[in-house]
Order: sequence, then structure tokens, then C-alpha cells
Amino acid sequence: MKRARVTLVRGLAGKTERVKRTAQSLGLKKRGASKTLVVDKSVLGKLRVLQDFIDIEIL
Repeated sequence: MKRARVTLVRGLAGKTERVKRTAQSLGLKKRGASKTLVVDKSVLGKLRVLQDFIDIEIL
């Protein structure tokens, strides 16, 4: 399985509820927060929603 380190690089203040809940489901609460995730189809969809707010590093 591929893994990726996801970092929230922009804040979520003023963003839609969909974007906020998607970030929360990945465990990203504050700007600068990082998580290492196993990449599958469901995670890819969530990353696509957050693409303007995150930095992705493939491990």
C-alpha cells in the first residue's frame, strides 16, 4: 500500500462545512498539522476536496 504524509498548509476559517468536515475526517485540525495516511480510493477523494489547502508527500 502506498502511504502519503498530508500537511494542512492553509487555514480553514471561512471555508465551507464540507471542506472543514473533510479535513477533520483526515485528522487535520490546525494549520501545520500532519498525518501519515494509507492511500486508497476513499482517501484520494478526500484529498481532492482539500487539494487547495494541503501539501502531499508520497512516502
